[in-house]
Amino acid sequence: MMLNNLVSERKRAGLTREEVGEKIHRSEYVIGKWERGESSPSLVPDAINLAKLYGCSVDYLAGLVDERTSKGMVA
Repeated sequence: MMLNNLVSERKRAGLTREEVGEKIHRSEYVIGKWERGESSPSLVPDAINLAKLYGCSVDYLAGLVDERTSKGMVA
C-alpha cells in the first residue's frame, strides 16, 4: 500500500514532510495528504522524484512489489 511505504521510506530517510516537500517542490500539506491516502502523487514527476529521493522503486512505493528496489533499477 503506497501510503504505508511513503511514510516508512520518509522516516527511513530521516526526513520530515517539510524536507521532502522542499526536495521535490511540493508543500508539506501535499506530502501529508499523500501519506494519509487522501490523494496520490502523480506518476510523472512526483512518484519518480520520491523514488529517486528514497532510493527505491516506484513499484515499491505503489505497493506493487515487496522489495524496495527492482532488478536493474538505477538509483
